[in-house]
Amino acid sequence: MSAIQYLDWDSQQLNCTSGQVTDQRLVPNRQALQQFDFVHVRIAQNALDTIGRFQDIGFRYITNDFRLEKDPLNASVTAYEDICVTVLNKQQPTFRIDGFQMDGSRLVIDPVIRMRLRSDFWDRMIWNHCLKYCDFAHCALSRKNELVGVISGFERHDCLEMFLVAVHPQYQNRKIGSALVFSVENDAIKKNKKIQTSVVVHNIGALNFYGRHGYRFRAGETILHYTNLDNGPD
Repeated sequence: MSAIQYLDWDSQQLNCTSGQVTDQRLVPNRQALQQFDFVHVRIAQNALDTIGRFQDIGFRYITNDFRLEKDPLNASVTAYEDICVTVLNKQQPTFRIDGFQMDGSRLVIDPVIRMRLRSDFWDRMIWNHCLKYCDFAHCALSRKNELVGVISGFERHDCLEMFLVAVHPQYQNRKIGSALVFSVENDAIKKNKKIQTSVVVHNIGALNFYGRHGYRFRAGETILHYTNLDNGPD
């Protein structure tokens, strides 16, 4: 069993051979690493010895993620005259996706990887999440049928995991994020499941946003990157 899982979509979009270590107990050897240009791993933040073993073979510290959780009890309804929320389940979007950015992402925090991100990288990722990568995508649409916010994620045995949470830069501070979170919470209530998400420690605004909505800290992870790349795209 290989310690590194090849990531096809990431490799195509970043124009480099990308992978992830899915089990932090499986520390790859240098020969395995030489087959990849970019590898990431998430390690429980209190597993200091494991973090050290990955750093010893060339992984760099990028950031920490906080795992947040909520057990929603009551459905919330938020309606806006100028947007509507629709849910896709592995369906092709019929709306426009253009101009999204994710400044708090680990890919942006890493200067080597940031240089490889195309201008439409996040638009392409959202499209991929809606079409096939994620189990669900709650999409906030304007009257012009443009995507203004999205939460994509996975349905686990006991929870809904919000994976990608994004509001278009031109629609910030208009409670669209709250409307999307309420939409996911309503689904979680119907399915009798909790909700989980992860937030990069640098994103103070997002951490406080979730705190106001009743989410609580449950665990933390350290994110490390290994790169065998120059400082820009090929």
